[in-house]
Amino acid sequence: MSRLTRPSQQPIYSAAEKFIDEAMRSEGSLFVPDRRVWKLENVREFHLLFVEQEDTSKDSFNKKLVRQLESASDDTRVLAAELMFFHSLGVFNQKSVSKRAMIEPLLEGTGIEIPKEFDSALEDGVSNQGAALSHRDKHIRLLAELMLAWKQLSAEEVDDLLSDAASFWRLVFDIPGRAGDITQRNMLIHLVFPDEFEPIAAAGVKNDIVKAFGEYVSDKDANIDQKLAEIRQALSGKHGQEFTFYQDDVKAHWGTVKESALDLPSDPVDAIGAMMNAMYPDDDLRELILNVLADAVETAHEVNPKCWGLGPDAKHTY
Repeated sequence: MSRLTRPSQQPIYSAAEKFIDEAMRSEGSLFVPDRRVWKLENVREFHLLFVEQEDTSKDSFNKKLVRQLESASDDTRVLAAELMFFHSLGVFNQKSVSKRAMIEPLLEGTGIEIPKEFDSALEDGVSNQGAALSHRDKHIRLLAELMLAWKQLSAEEVDDLLSDAASFWRLVFDIPGRAGDITQRNMLIHLVFPDEFEPIAAAGVKNDIVKAFGEYVSDKDANIDQKLAEIRQALSGKHGQEFTFYQDDVKAHWGTVKESALDLPSDPVDAIGAMMNAMYPDDDLRELILNVLADAVETAHEVNPKCWGLGPDAKHTY
């Protein structure tokens, strides 16, 4: 199961479910009960003001967005704030106060505030999006394009898409976009189908995982998320149904495990052993690597025992 299980992340999924119910299944509102905010006409107005009338100035994204919505109706401003809120659910590397600073200015003058029930959903996130947040304009543009297309679907089409992860995936990745919006596409499919798609924003990370665990992929022509699903199924027997690709014993196969993330013994020799076990959990591979290192040390010593050293302070170890 790809859904994250940390208690602080459960309000995120609850908020995402409410967005699906209010904005995608109906014309309601997350912030204002019984108000029809997500009507096609409001989505069109937001798309016109933000996407079609693009602000290419060098001002910050949020300053430009607020300016673009100056002539918008209150309902469209609330819609924009709710869309920004939904976007923020996937962001781990941003504090709650910063997320609010992106959302609250959009509500100024409407008399509407972010409901208290969503406070906890803003405290955590799903994925560290790193420098990708510099493309936030492209992320929101992608969501605007999706919702404009979505609101022109029939009720039957909506039901079908929200009950079939594969169909939803095709819709999301068929939307025309711009370089830099892939992290939002990846977060979108996870927030709508958290049990089917991984909580991984970076396309590069997905590629690294598939490359590392390629032996578990039966269909080399499948899309990246189908491959990840097959890998998850294969690894669940060893790591449990709720494992994540970022836990140390799994990440050691496709990425770098930070030393600070390990509970290392104070003794340097024991610490090296713990690091090797974490980085190379496969016994045969670990033994092979250690043998190569041992051979390298022996060769270096034979060449010149005074030109190299081992230990915490190697220059004094001959």
